[in-house]
Amino acid sequence: MKKIICVFKIALCVFAITSCNPNAGKELITEIVQLKATLSNENESITLGDTLKIKLTLPDTVVNSLRTQTVQSLQRGYFAMRTFKVDTINRKGVNIMFPNIWTSIGSTEGSFSYVLKNTSKPFEVVINFKPTEKGLYYFEVIPQPGTLKINGGN
Repeated sequence: MKKIICVFKIALCVFAITSCNPNAGKELITEIVQLKATLSNENESITLGDTLKIKLTLPDTVVNSLRTQTVQSLQRGYFAMRTFKVDTINRKGVNIMFPNIWTSIGSTEGSFSYVLKNTSKPFEVVINFKPTEKGLYYFEVIPQPGTLKINGGN
């Protein structure tokens, strides 16, 4: 039994050392920008069938952890967000996707990425959510960096 555990540990170490590192050779992202979104309805409860709109507009001036920049153009802006209906009986969240959540301005990439409109100002995304049943809902911006490329930046 000890030999099996030892072989498993060695295999795990070899795997960890030789596994893929997609960030190898890439520049570390050190700039952090905090953007605020607005909700169309901030009441504790909304009527079933109403559409809740989440609007994120890129301001004319972006303040990040390194500098302040005036926004002239937007090449790319996206972030990831998940929407859950909380199952209080089983104590878990159930993912909500299209058609119950969609964009009216901007677009989506896959199930969780929301992309700001970048053709003209205001650079923004409007996410619409229409609950189809009563319950507790949770919106979570995924704690992984999004991308904000402004003024011809890389």
